Amino acid sequence: MASLYRRKLKSGWVWYGDVRLPDGRHKCFNTHCQDKRQAGKVLLAAQSEADADRNPFRPRISGQTITDLAESFLAERAAFLSAKTLQAYQDTLRRAERVLGAIPITSISKAEVIAFRESLSRMSPHSVNHYLRNLRVFLNWCATEALVPNWNPPKIEFVKAPASGHRDYYTSEECRRILEAAAGVRLSSIPFQVFLGLLILTGLRLGEALSLRWTWIDFDRAEIHIPPQATKSNRRRTIPLPRPARDLLATLPRQSRDIALFRFSSQSGHLRDVWRKVTRAAGVQYLKLHNLRDTFAVNMLLVGVPLPIVSQILGHASISTTIKHYAEFASEELAQASRKAEVFSTAILPASPKLLDFKEQHPDS
Repeated sequence: MASLYRRKLKSGWVWYGDVRLPDGRHKCFNTHCQDKRQAGKVLLAAQSEADADRNPFRPRISGQTITDLAESFLAERAAFLSAKTLQAYQDTLRRAERVLGAIPITSISKAEVIAFRESLSRMSPHSVNHYLRNLRVFLNWCATEALVPNWNPPKIEFVKAPASGHRDYYTSEECRRILEAAAGVRLSSIPFQVFLGLLILTGLRLGEALSLRWTWIDFDRAEIHIPPQATKSNRRRTIPLPRPARDLLATLPRQSRDIALFRFSSQSGHLRDVWRKVTRAAGVQYLKLHNLRDTFAVNMLLVGVPLPIVSQILGHASISTTIKHYAEFASEELAQASRKAEVFSTAILPASPKLLDFKEQHPDS
């Protein structure tokens, strides 16, 4: 069923359409109409083509090389991207053609991506990631919109080299200032402070928080039970709900129906605008809303919560994911483990004459 929804762009509000394609997928597209009635006509025309077993969005491509697909990609993007953004994509694809050659898109593997990344070695990490991000968008477009058969785009690993002094999380003092600045701010008639506090105090993913229902919250056991269909790993999650978070939720009006507590979209530019204003009012650096999840994890580790427990609360499929991102903040936990290991090792390996003789010969060891 085709549908319309509004979206705020830099140029203003515009209507987007959602069309069901012949293969069962959904395609969201910009109708370029500010009038709903005119947008409805564009939507019906696109849905009619789709119902006639024709994909109105599939590009007409003469070949499957980087050059052929790049031309079609840029032609499609030219309809709704700014000239500056379109130029950035064009520069990326020209460099890809120059480094990799006009090879078939299916020949691009991880080795080719690494070669492309190495060609950017003289650039700053920010610029390198900008090129890699554009390349990823293009390759994903080739696999979906261009429908390149029997090919999955290779995974692109970005350069992780943050600037000096940069943090991807907020300290506890910064969190306090953020929640103070959010007091009185409302989004869709809902206190924004409650939404931010829940992200900071529970480590919920943004999508999980936006999908949160009253039926998922167990106030008696102080837990949030997220069903499998609402999690990234498709596994049920149980998240502890500390008293400050329960106090924030208590300020919301209870709904008898199974509807979302926070009725706003993560795709809305308005949500990001409000968040940016709150960080500016709090006098803290602007980070993505997802970084509030990192804030929760880091502050939990800094107060001594074991790494496996933090991993379980975050819902990571493997603890190696938690270690990869947060091991540097678990130094106190590692120090405690080292001290316990020393007690354990002393118990099973008492000082023997040979060991004492070795220490006398090597006093610095």
